Amino acid sequence: TFSGSSGVKVAVIDSGFALNHEDLVGRWASGGKDFVNNDYDPAAGTTNPAGEGVSHGTRTAGLVGAGGNNAKGVTAINWDVRILPIQALDDNGEGTTTDVASAIHYAVDQGAKVINLSLGTPWQDPFLKSELDYALSHDVLVVAAAGNCGSSLSFSIYGCSYAGQMVYPANYSQVLAVGASDSNDARAGFSSYGENLDVMAPGSGSIRTTNWSLGDQIGSYTANIYGTSFSSPIVAGLTALYRGYRPAASASETATAITSN
Repeated sequence: TFSGSSGVKVAVIDSGFALNHEDLVGRWASGGKDFVNNDYDPAAGTTNPAGEGVSHGTRTAGLVGAGGNNAKGVTAINWDVRILPIQALDDNGEGTTTDVASAIHYAVDQGAKVINLSLGTPWQDPFLKSELDYALSHDVLVVAAAGNCGSSLSFSIYGCSYAGQMVYPANYSQVLAVGASDSNDARAGFSSYGENLDVMAPGSGSIRTTNWSLGDQIGSYTANIYGTSFSSPIVAGLTALYRGYRPAASASETATAITSN
């Protein structure tokens, strides 16, 4: 069974991370950076340990590449990948497209083959688009969450203008956009959808992954989490698995392999 390649690096651009977590500690790539505080320490909880988004980055990182065969917690589809932790959202889960765009450029220059973006906004940003083009020109596959605006109950909460609206950067055509499926393999009611949606992955129900909490920064795990934020890293881990298995495959070939199989 192929479990991934340590030669493939996935940049997770998110909030901060539980850098000492027992199920992630062996997975981090060097070069992590925090664009919120402008330093090289992308640790969670440095500004607001009680923030709403403080655990988000740790959760997505675990779904990309939590360790396997280590008698700890959980495992991901890919448990030999290297995860480059890049913080572009603060502990409240908030940030700017400028920081996200800068983080994408940095990830490409650090040699990432895949970038996961479990974040989004209903508005376009030309600077962000230009950095996505930069990633594509360097054969980097960008995977992003489609958004949680799928229902009449949820779209206004997330700042969308109508039910189903996809957020950016997922709504850009050069991004592999991921929606959320439920336990019946149907679209989760909250999941955004549209012409630029590429693939669905689990994002609703009893999803277990690594977690950060102030009281337990080493051995905490989730019980139930919901959102396309957690579908996207599953696909990012899968793309990294494919790129490790077929090193000669381009970013576009990898995306096609996932959407057509």
